[in-house]
Parts: sequence; C-alpha cells; structure tokens
Amino acid sequence: MGRPSNAVQRRLQIVDATLRVMARTGFDGASVQAIAKEAGLSAGLLHHHFDNKSQILHALLDHLEGLARARHEALAARRRGDWGRLEAWIDAHLAVGEGARPEATAAWVWIGAQALKDEALRARYQAVVQRRLDELTALLDPVLRAQEVRLDAHALAVTTLATIEGYYQLATSTAVVDPGSAAPQLRRWLRRTVGGQRRR
Repeated sequence: MGRPSNAVQRRLQIVDATLRVMARTGFDGASVQAIAKEAGLSAGLLHHHFDNKSQILHALLDHLEGLARARHEALAARRRGDWGRLEAWIDAHLAVGEGARPEATAAWVWIGAQALKDEALRARYQAVVQRRLDELTALLDPVLRAQEVRLDAHALAVTTLATIEGYYQLATSTAVVDPGSAAPQLRRWLRRTVGGQRRR
C-alpha cells in the first residue's frame, strides 16, 4: 500500500492544527490565519486545500469521529467479551491516558455550538452523533441480553451518550469534573444499572 499523497497529509495537518487552535480559542478565534500559523503553512497554501473555514470544520468533524473510532479499536483489541468492548468504547470517548486527546473534547464542544448556527454543519454533526448512538446501542444490546435484563438498549445508549456529552461540556467549561474520573464513574454506573435490573 502506497504512502498517503502530499495533499492528504497537508489536509490532515491543517485539520489537526484547527483542532488545537479551536481547543484554545474557540470557533471565532480559529481564524484562517491562526490555523495556517499553527500548521506552519501560509494562508494561501491553506486555501489551496480548503476553500473556507466551513470546509475545514466539516473535515475536523470527520477527523474527530475517526480519532474516537481508532482509539476504540485499539482499546477493544485488549479487552475481552461484551462488557470489555462496551467499556473500551466508553474509555475511547472519556478516559485519559494512552491515545487521549483532551483538545479533541474542547473542539467537539465548539463544533456542537457552531452546529446550532450552521445548517449544513448541523446535518453532518447529527449524522456523526447518530453513528455514535448506533455503535453504542449495538455494544449495549449483547450485554443486556447476556445479563437477561429487560432494558431498552437504545434508550440506555441515549442516556449514556447524553452523559458523555455532559461530561464534555463540564470538563471544558468548569472544574466540576475531576480529571480522569469520567470514564470509571460511567462504567460503574452502567454496571450498577444493569446489575440492579438483573436482581429484580
């Protein structure tokens, strides 16, 4: 398999620079000039790869989805069973440590805020969220069936995903969430929820 083209590498360089700038300064502070400077490129070269900031933002959304998926695959490869794969997914989205990108969390929050104002971005953002929800539902379903628990996997996935989104918002804007606490707390909550239903 050949190496990625220079254009692909440049686009990734620009998108990753956007991630870092947005994490520090938010959407409005992530000007084309600031992104180009962070990427070590001229603004003209940046415009050669992306027509405008909106295109960069769409590519960043795809990049963030890819980062989470790759981290889940890496973590799941070292876990066993249905619970292990589910907990690897939670860790891929919340845990600190290997493969964590805290700046990605801040960028995700900013993209969500911008999606409220940008219809095209909102449609793309909703599609990414729906894929995350589908993945989580598919991971929860075998766990619930194996435990013989009569919980709705989709409803539990919605609650779990909403909790993750809440952690993102609080972690980026307040000091309420202790660093490193989100993933283990959510894993424990899920085990208690499923275990509590099983005893009924």
